[in-house]
Amino acid sequence: MTKQTSMEPIKKDGLVIEINRHKLQIEKIQQIVNDMLNEGFNFSSDELKDLRGDCNSLHKQAVDMARKDASRIKVLFFRNKDYEEAVKHLQCVINNNAGKLYTVLRSGALHPLDIDAYEVKDGTVTISSAWLSRKEEEFTIRPTPERIKAHELVQKLKKAIDELNDFVSGNPYFGKGFSYINDERRCLCRLTEEGEFYVEDENFEYI
Repeated sequence: MTKQTSMEPIKKDGLVIEINRHKLQIEKIQQIVNDMLNEGFNFSSDELKDLRGDCNSLHKQAVDMARKDASRIKVLFFRNKDYEEAVKHLQCVINNNAGKLYTVLRSGALHPLDIDAYEVKDGTVTISSAWLSRKEEEFTIRPTPERIKAHELVQKLKKAIDELNDFVSGNPYFGKGFSYINDERRCLCRLTEEGEFYVEDENFEYI
């Protein structure tokens, strides 16, 4: 007697493709991160998400950086001028890199990349382990009572078809025991184009 196979979790197609298409952009995102770090920004995963969002945190950081640098100038006029120029420069850096990140992530496209897929640790861009775990779960079909029942029915159907095909395999008058509507070989039953089960009653004569 054939042992019934229990249902195992099913990995859907597309997981590797989804991961790899995010990995392909790591180098370009790393260039953006390097530019921000070289300009003096503190830049981690939070700042990367902020760069993809409204950039509020980065603009506040730019103001603090400019104020700190300008405070070293004693003359008020030059201090104010230096502060304004520094803010303008840093805001330009933010805006330029925000635009680059928007393009890299294909934001606005039909299938944009997920900013949560990336994390920045010590200045290095990697794929987030938390995002990987979520994606693996998203692309996994877990057994449920209904799915287990459906799986059992499919297995029973496969077993019956295999047994029928095996039963006629030594009969020269048959091509298959069970087949499909466009198969010209003789069989005992088949599926129609509408997916209906059809029995070839007259073919039992050749058994």
